[in-house]
Amino acid sequence: MNTNKITFVIAAVLSVIWAAGTVSYGSGESKLRMSLVLDKTSYFIDEPVWLDMYVTNEGDSQTRVHPPTTYGDWLKIVVIDEHGDTLTDWGPKGFFTGPMSLKVEPGDTLFGMTNLLEDFGESAKSINHLRALPPGKYTVKAIHSHPLVSNEVSFTVVEPTSEEGVAHDLYISGLIHRSVNVDRSISELKKLLTQYPSSVFAPSACSTTWLIYSFYNPDELLAMGYAARTVMDYPNSGHAIRLQGFLVKKFGHERAVAILDSLISASGSTRLRMGTKNTRKREQ
Repeated sequence: MNTNKITFVIAAVLSVIWAAGTVSYGSGESKLRMSLVLDKTSYFIDEPVWLDMYVTNEGDSQTRVHPPTTYGDWLKIVVIDEHGDTLTDWGPKGFFTGPMSLKVEPGDTLFGMTNLLEDFGESAKSINHLRALPPGKYTVKAIHSHPLVSNEVSFTVVEPTSEEGVAHDLYISGLIHRSVNVDRSISELKKLLTQYPSSVFAPSACSTTWLIYSFYNPDELLAMGYAARTVMDYPNSGHAIRLQGFLVKKFGHERAVAILDSLISASGSTRLRMGTKNTRKREQ
């Protein structure tokens, strides 16, 4: 068996974490190692905080484990501010409450991810289903119901400056208006993409435009165009990685690759970090 095999959990809702511990399942015992990894350590306000999460079976027997997703009722993400206060209303959403679990062979790893600003408790008050963190220092850990407790990771949130401040305002305006004035929302997001394509908010703007054309103002051709642009222009962003998982889940791997290849013919499939049908490895 290839001990470096990474099993990708194809589901846009799955998120990740990493802790260490020993857990019993049925008649056997397997050692699970879980780890929470940030994509960086400093963010602007409202910039996605992407968490990569890995669950590795370090034991010598197959086991079943609940995927560490904030959409299940078996995982809680804890966010602590610089004053030591624990923020409330952060996961789990608890959409899945049944015995959902995945087989994990010895040496295999499950991968998932989440945007911390999206995956919060349902009572959270936010701008259009996104939660803002004010400037400051934060520490994050996860508690799995097995129980496993992840390592802690820390990051800083700061005010956007210069051009990023303008890009931020366009992005937030696009979010605020997408359900009440969709034309203005699209206009603001497209302006951001045109004037500030290298902004840290650009991947979010591109992905949000895809969502608008998918659900708020349905246009399949434009939706797929912005899906392709998200993957092509921002291939390492969490939005691109998660969007690929969504397309695979909806259309199947082969059709999803064909759809994206046809829309990104100039770049070809080498730009699509989709891996093989059942495997996936996040670039570190």
